[in-house]
Amino acid sequence: MTRTLWLVLGLALACNCESAPGPAGSPLESVVPAGRPETVDVRQTMRAHHQAAKELQVAITQGRLTSARDLAAWIGTNANPRTDELLTAAYQIEQARDLAAAADLTGDLAGACGSCHLERGVRPRLTSPPEPPALPGIKHEMARHQWAAALLWDGVIGPDDLAWLTGARVMATATIDFSATTHDKPNPEVVGYGETLRMLAIRAGETTDHTGRAVLYSEMLQNCVGCHAIVRPRAVAWR
Repeated sequence: MTRTLWLVLGLALACNCESAPGPAGSPLESVVPAGRPETVDVRQTMRAHHQAAKELQVAITQGRLTSARDLAAWIGTNANPRTDELLTAAYQIEQARDLAAAADLTGDLAGACGSCHLERGVRPRLTSPPEPPALPGIKHEMARHQWAAALLWDGVIGPDDLAWLTGARVMATATIDFSATTHDKPNPEVVGYGETLRMLAIRAGETTDHTGRAVLYSEMLQNCVGCHAIVRPRAVAWR
């Protein structure tokens, strides 16, 4: 499972490409305890499940509520194994009234994944690209911001302490050129979103329990949705 994006948020401020629900091919592998061999079918299903969840997050950050609902419906129908917790979260995202609600519930979905892994004694094998350098400019700043967000996601679904704490550290110290996002016009609301995200990331670095981390992930994703709604360079005209 690659740590691309809050999953590769696809430079959420600028990217306007859309992905179809339920793709396969994500490089997810699971480490399964001795005596509990994992079948190829389960591995393939988990890869597709992971890919759909990743695209769900991208859809939310890009403002595509219909796509997010479709992907949640796919997860609820096709994820296997699945728990009541996961099915409930997927169904509620499918019924979400707006992007903020969908973002809030995505933390529940991530938490359900992590709880399932804990209960089954399964630890996903997570890999990550190198940490992006801290360079000036919105493109570089967002790449670093998104890399940190991806680690936070992996930290919840793993669960993975190192991923979570690394993501929290980088997110808490990440900088964003707000003038570049608001066309050089001061926008106190955007600055407020940035400060809120920093404070949430600091709290994340101090949070050790799985449930608390899932809740914080939801709050951070909601914060991103609110900010992107202001700074998105063009109206969303796709699903």
